[in-house]
Amino acid sequence: ELNTAMKIEVALDLLNSIQTSKDIKAPILIDNCESILELPVVNTQMIIAKCIEQKERKLEIIEGDMYDKESK
Repeated sequence: ELNTAMKIEVALDLLNSIQTSKDIKAPILIDNCESILELPVVNTQMIIAKCIEQKERKLEIIEGDMYDKESK
């Protein structure tokens, strides 16, 4: 039995392998990934939905490469 984080990591690995072998790039939407501390590097765009408890309610859209600290 895999936990949620492990299931998402396995799915990302499979999707990355399929996209690489078929020479395609399609964005991947990842929801419910609060339990993942660090996502694996994939060869395509990832759209991540993560709920974080905050004092004030707001929607924040972060553009750029999550592995590049200087992207905004």
